[in-house]
Amino acid sequence: MSFLTKRLRIALRHPDIDGGGYTVASIYDANGALKKEVSAGNRSQVEAIECTSPTDAQLFISIGGNYTIVPNGVYRILIQ
Repeated sequence: MSFLTKRLRIALRHPDIDGGGYTVASIYDANGALKKEVSAGNRSQVEAIECTSPTDAQLFISIGGNYTIVPNGVYRILIQ
């Protein structure tokens, strides 16, 4: 078992537009279980999620989900 950890951080920014829809990001573990999810639906809204795990564990991300996704959402992914 590894005592070293890695950090996955996803920041997102909803576009500067009015109207429906969301900018969404999710983090899942190696078994497909949802660990964290974040969404932004307001004009220029910025949100972030963060998750840590052992360095030898796999994490997966999903952009979208069960939402109406707007174009031009901006995402920043950081792995440390």
